[in-house]
Amino acid sequence: MKKFIGMALALIFFLAGGLRAEEPAGLFPVKQNGKWGFMDRTGKLVISPQYELAGRFSEGLAPVQIGWRWGYVGKSGKVIIKPQFDSAYWFTQGLACVGKKQGDSYLSPTQYGYIDKTGKFVIYPKFVVAFPFSQGLAAVRTESGFGFIDPTGKMVLEPHFASASSFSEGMAMVKIEGLA
Repeated sequence: MKKFIGMALALIFFLAGGLRAEEPAGLFPVKQNGKWGFMDRTGKLVISPQYELAGRFSEGLAPVQIGWRWGYVGKSGKVIIKPQFDSAYWFTQGLACVGKKQGDSYLSPTQYGYIDKTGKFVIYPKFVVAFPFSQGLAAVRTESGFGFIDPTGKMVLEPHFASASSFSEGMAMVKIEGLA
């Protein structure tokens, strides 16, 4: 059940992020005939629908699902980071959170880490849940709970929270078990 809730939260977080437009001249995901592509602000189709799913562009790249794997495309539609991840979020502060299954089975647990814009891991997958960076920190969940890491992967706020959100205006909402 915990695994399902974590996956549901990650999906909601991903989809909510896909609705925000943070790049002034950005492209936006659009679905046509069951596939996802990208349109510009005028509604012109720029990248033809060809992906199973697509997230928003950030820092010049967008996560796209090709087959069962996630990778990243540039604004021309060219694959920049080949599809190799089981989940992928948008880039923030030069890093993107991605998930990799820890086995060959569909039911194998997914662990999350962070890649740079070349697709290389900067922080190897070791988290149960991880969110994009915001204001220099990212909320991550270990077996001990939620905490916050810096872009090098160093834990700066120890994982003892029941839940946590991203930082905004220097603060993040956290829940301590037993307190509302």
